[in-house]
Amino acid sequence: MALRIILCFLLALVLSACANVVPPTGGPRDAEPPVLLEALPPQGSLSFKGQLIRLKFSEYIRIQNVAQIRISPALNKPPQITERYNELTIDFRNAPLTPNTTYTINFGDALTDLNEGNKLQNFKYVFSTGLFLDSLRLGGRVIDAYKYTNRDQIVVGLFPTDSLEGMKVGDKKPFYFVKTDKEGRFELENLRNGSYVLLAFDDKDNNLQYKTVEAVALHDSLIYPDTSQQQALVLRLFENKSAILKIAEKRSTEPGMLRIRFSLPVDSVLITPLSDFGSTPISWWHGADSVLIYHKALNADSLVLACAYDGKLDTLVINNRKPGERGLRNPGIRLFPNNQPSVFEPLKLLASRPISSIDAAKFHWKADTSLLDSFDFSFTINGSAITMQAEFKPNTRYELFLEQSAMKDWFDLPMDTFRFSFNSGSAESFGALLLEQTDSIPKTYTHVELLNDRYEVLQRLPITRGKDLVFKQLKPVSYRIRLLKDENGNGRWDGGSYETGLQPEALWYYPEMIAIRANWEVGISLGGSSNK
Repeated sequence: MALRIILCFLLALVLSACANVVPPTGGPRDAEPPVLLEALPPQGSLSFKGQLIRLKFSEYIRIQNVAQIRISPALNKPPQITERYNELTIDFRNAPLTPNTTYTINFGDALTDLNEGNKLQNFKYVFSTGLFLDSLRLGGRVIDAYKYTNRDQIVVGLFPTDSLEGMKVGDKKPFYFVKTDKEGRFELENLRNGSYVLLAFDDKDNNLQYKTVEAVALHDSLIYPDTSQQQALVLRLFENKSAILKIAEKRSTEPGMLRIRFSLPVDSVLITPLSDFGSTPISWWHGADSVLIYHKALNADSLVLACAYDGKLDTLVINNRKPGERGLRNPGIRLFPNNQPSVFEPLKLLASRPISSIDAAKFHWKADTSLLDSFDFSFTINGSAITMQAEFKPNTRYELFLEQSAMKDWFDLPMDTFRFSFNSGSAESFGALLLEQTDSIPKTYTHVELLNDRYEVLQRLPITRGKDLVFKQLKPVSYRIRLLKDENGNGRWDGGSYETGLQPEALWYYPEMIAIRANWEVGISLGGSSNK
């Protein structure tokens, strides 16, 4: 009996295992994009007189972004493009074609399969309304003129012209155009013989028309496409400052202070009062992209001034903010942004208003918790910023305490008390960068610049060929090095101008970020740099 029970139990287990159904896996995921099976008329057709083009693919398709589908040369009206199952239809009945013209339909990344979204990248269809296909080509890449990084999705266009007077394209659409890929590369194909203006621009509004407020790159002479161009063009994209630069903000931020902010950093500013700004002349300070104006016309309803900046002149009327019942707020002081005082770097403070006077006797210093009876330091005032120079001892913890009346502001009000402590570090906490083989740098370059990872210029040295250049007292982080061709002699990089055809000043970047180590001198060779 026991044996019979055991056999029955084992049989039940076998039958239970056989009853478990495993769902099918469905096979490997489809990772292939659609393939063109048939085109009516065929790819590269001549003497096209029809109104419809039909493209049949290996699987069901979908148009993900119809805006990526571009037809070159551009049409006055776009054709109607529809997909149905595995077929794509392009209808030109309301978009007339020009006779004797080679057309390229560039689909970009717009076509995908229906289920998995696999993109059919850079698919093109070419046909001609004439007796032959135009065969000339033009290629190159677009880079950022300041960072020398590749720029993608930039429109590169050709505008037919037979003279330099036609270099300004106005509101015309390019006759031929293409967008740059992720590497900044472009290739214009099936071009007809002729002379053209070559222009690249960041088409923000997607209308194929260049506006002067859009970033632009231009070739400074007429272009003649070739059948076998050997050297790829490099176009440097820059912000057209003369068109973009304007006053972006004007307001009274608090009683006694006005702020004017520009859309871009400016080189020079001149403020001229056109109304009564009080018994004391106005005082103003210019930053990279802003001007702060201090005045004593506290009860005026509005203030009028002329602002001249980089060749432009605006007359501004600014509503004046008056003191409330409590009067002016007490001024304060804080550490200057990103200031890290040390044995090399001075201590910098920033007040909420310009500083009118300082009583150095009310500055109290400590070193490693010990109050210093005397401490030699000097200071300079620039508006609301104060810079204090001193011989800080290495590896010492300093503390600075300011009494309330140690400084007074523009309105002779005492600053609030302030306390700050810091460690001075040591010379061994910093590194240096040695630039060698300067005699092999092309003579066109005038300066070498040290930049941080945000492309901000930290230091700039004129190039003396045959002499090593050294950037000293560097924090142990990574830096960029580049060479500058300062053509106008103003000591800094300048972009181009679409209106005058001026190209951006040339730069050359050392190909790698340079890591600086504490108490270490890193040497690099600048030999072999080339003009870009």
